[in-house]
Amino acid sequence: MLSCISNPSKTFSEERDKEKVLEILKILDSHTIDVDTQLSVYSDDVIHMGQGSPAISNLKDLKAMLIEERKWGHSEMKHEAYEIHSYEDHVIVRGGVTGTWFAKDGSTQMPFKTNNLITLKRTEDDELKVWHVIFNRIENQ
Repeated sequence: MLSCISNPSKTFSEERDKEKVLEILKILDSHTIDVDTQLSVYSDDVIHMGQGSPAISNLKDLKAMLIEERKWGHSEMKHEAYEIHSYEDHVIVRGGVTGTWFAKDGSTQMPFKTNNLITLKRTEDDELKVWHVIFNRIENQ
């Protein structure tokens, strides 16, 4: 089996993983924290795949995307974790997001809902970092 870390621990806590995942999702939900704080929950080798967008495969490009998005407005959203599966070297989260995007000039509000699949990498110091993100919008809310 291929491992995400060079020396995976043989023990992990599913409860601790759940708590950490929920903390990370709160950070991803916040439109008021700075981009660097938001990026701190991602792995250096992140893969971010949003519906209709090219895949992003590094933190530099993810940061540029987040900065560009903030120029146009912000989203008030809530991530939910429907299923959390813990493994030696990673955690898989199937979830969704419900929210509203607000144009910076106040001219538009657009509700949205997504499905998502997030893989988190377990680091050498037993932290979790967002590694892979895949999401799609749900039409006709």
